[in-house]
Amino acid sequence: MKQLLTQHFGKYKLPQISMILGSIFVVGVDLYYKNMVKVLIDDILINKKFDQFYWWAFTALIILTLNYLSTYLYYYVLIKRYTLKAVFDIRKIMIKNLLQKKYLDFTIHDKGYYLSKITEDAERIGEYINVYWYVMFSNTIRFIITISMLFWLSIKLTLVLLMIMPVYYLVIRLSRSKIENSTLKERTSGDIFLSTLSQVLDCFKVVKVYRKESFFFNKVKLDSDQWEKANITSFLYVQMYSMIGNYISSIAPLVVLGYGTMLIINGDLSIGKMMAFYLIMSDLYIPIDELFRFFTNKNSVIPVFKRNTELLALSNDIDEDDNIVKDQKVEVLELNNVDFSFDNHKIISNFSKKFVCGKIYCITGANGSGKSTLINILTGIYHVDKKAYLPIANLGHADQSAGLFPASIDENIWFDENHNKNKYDDYMNIVELKQKTGNHYSKDNLSGGEKQRISLTRALNSKSSFILLDEPTNHLDTYYVDVLKQKIKQLTAEGKSIICVSHDLEMIKLAHEVVSL
Repeated sequence: MKQLLTQHFGKYKLPQISMILGSIFVVGVDLYYKNMVKVLIDDILINKKFDQFYWWAFTALIILTLNYLSTYLYYYVLIKRYTLKAVFDIRKIMIKNLLQKKYLDFTIHDKGYYLSKITEDAERIGEYINVYWYVMFSNTIRFIITISMLFWLSIKLTLVLLMIMPVYYLVIRLSRSKIENSTLKERTSGDIFLSTLSQVLDCFKVVKVYRKESFFFNKVKLDSDQWEKANITSFLYVQMYSMIGNYISSIAPLVVLGYGTMLIINGDLSIGKMMAFYLIMSDLYIPIDELFRFFTNKNSVIPVFKRNTELLALSNDIDEDDNIVKDQKVEVLELNNVDFSFDNHKIISNFSKKFVCGKIYCITGANGSGKSTLINILTGIYHVDKKAYLPIANLGHADQSAGLFPASIDENIWFDENHNKNKYDDYMNIVELKQKTGNHYSKDNLSGGEKQRISLTRALNSKSSFILLDEPTNHLDTYYVDVLKQKIKQLTAEGKSIICVSHDLEMIKLAHEVVSL
């Protein structure tokens, strides 16, 4: 986290310095405005220099306007702008590194887990990273400026005020641990709720088909109740600290007024200085409160940062396996005595096979025998040791789920690659969705067959020598099954190899070799 802080400060050094200087300017203007009360009382009212009143009023108006304007520009423009920039920068880092994770590592958690990190966690980390140096420097400087101004007005009153400060600090220390623990529980329970809700929404169709709204509601409600309880506890601790802190800070004015009155009676303090001191003294608690909230937030952000290290500390380069080659013209896919397990449950055991170009292979077997797992090993999505020789660049692959992303049909097929007109027309004849080509669409507006045709077109368009298809005839009617078979024959004649998982007898008959698992 220190490294990220240092890097961020280097990246946004000018904004951070600007925020610190802006803080000093705002505090200076505010203190100067409050100090003008001393001028009004001591120089104008007491000394009866009423001819200077209009000049004082005009100056006070200018200072007040400057105070509000600088505060607005500082807090709501400068700080907010760069805080938002920091949040979105952290969010982009997390998304980039998430996309670089290995597929098996990615599937350890559900969608809600990653959504929570990229939305809420990124916001908390980004805000903390952005204000770290600013809070430390600006509030320290603000405390020094304020205490110096108070000493200038009255040394005795300032010493009395400082005697109360340790009590205020002690309350902060005692409240801090309670608030830290409660906010951590609140955050954890919120993550669990978001994860559960995400899973329920993913199976919303099941909810409606089986009319199990109450069952799923109860699952979400349980986590929601825990989150609510943690929120209430956290809120009560924060409010309790706030009440006690305000009570102690309210005692200070009584002490200052009482002792200040004695000093005025004895002639050791003017009324103007007393009023200015009274107005400025409240500013002494502001930097202390800011630092307290900051360090409380720090202790709740650190666990958030630690559980996001995987998304914040990955290399900028994609982690590639040594046994995967990039040559898209490779002639052989070979597996030698490959084993693969999920949670210590062996799916594939001691499997060996050599796949060559120009042939159609059909993988068959009972449910759970490892057919889709084998396809995922061949694609390189599932990692095995040095027993495999696998190409990865531009590999053609169509999964049982279409795997469409929110973009146009063209982008779903060709991504960012250029394509010539003849090839475009050839493949779009398979999809037969020309009227939607180039338009952004909702996946819900496409049928299962339309999605499958787009996915198959993407796979068949691959430049790789090998094309892997998992249950390619799913969702396809008889016409498109025939179109698919003709295209597979054409590609095989061109020297490509088709490896597919299928229970379709027509696809099995089409194969040159059947691989049974």
